[in-house]
Amino acid sequence: MPERERFLLSVLLLNEGDNWIVQCLEHDIVAQGNSPKAALEALGWTIGAQILLDRQKRRKPFSTLQRAPSSFWERFGDAIPLSDPYPLTLPVLSFELPIIQKDVRLAT
Repeated sequence: MPERERFLLSVLLLNEGDNWIVQCLEHDIVAQGNSPKAALEALGWTIGAQILLDRQKRRKPFSTLQRAPSSFWERFGDAIPLSDPYPLTLPVLSFELPIIQKDVRLAT
């Protein structure tokens, strides 16, 4: 049995007034919610949808996505690491998802 794919995602958490924004850096994916937990949950669903689309198109997950702009990477470098971030909630699909690990940091 082949080993499951693994992805390490750098995730920047930003507060924008009443909204929380999460920006994935390796693959320019963004989601939002009214709390950090809701934003990370939305990111999980967005990532799951992208994986499903890529699988349907018979391509490697995230292979069509660019990296986030360098300004987000710079902010990530200065951000506060979260030691116990909320887990990503990925949708239940009819196939095995890759293993998703993440480094979530709070933008200052």
